[in-house]
Amino acid sequence: MKQTKCAYVFLTMDLPHYGHLKIIQRARAVSDYVIAGILTDKAVMSYKRRPIMPYWQRKSIAEEFRSVDMVMMQKSRDPTENLKKIHKDNPRWKIILIHGSDWKNVPGQKYVESIGGRLFQPPYYKPLSTTKIIEKIKQSR
Repeated sequence: MKQTKCAYVFLTMDLPHYGHLKIIQRARAVSDYVIAGILTDKAVMSYKRRPIMPYWQRKSIAEEFRSVDMVMMQKSRDPTENLKKIHKDNPRWKIILIHGSDWKNVPGQKYVESIGGRLFQPPYYKPLSTTKIIEKIKQSR
C-alpha cells in the first residue's frame, strides 16, 4: 500500500499573490494531500507588521485554493504544534514541511525529520511579496 504524502505549508496569506500560488502548487506537486497552516493575527504580529486582512478572511481565501485540501489555524510562527496533531491523527503519513528558500532555519524542521518526514524548500519567489505590493501602492500615490 502506498504511503500518503502530506505537505504542510504555513503562510500569512495577507494580500494573496502569485508567490503564494507558486508555493501551494509546489506543495501539491510533491504530495497527495496539502494542508495550509494560516498564521493567526497574533502569530504574524510576533515577527512583523499587523496583517492587512484579519485571520478569518485570510483563512477563507486559502480554503478556496483548489490545491489546498485543508486549512489549519497556526497559533505561532512555529508549526510544530500543528505537525504533531497531523502526525497523531495520521501516523502513517509522510509529512513534508514546505517553506520557501528565503529561510535558513525553518521552525518545525527538527520535529518533522524526527518522525521520518522532511523539509522541502522550493525557490522563494523574489519578484513579488506582500511587502513589495505595499511599497508599490505607496509609491503610486
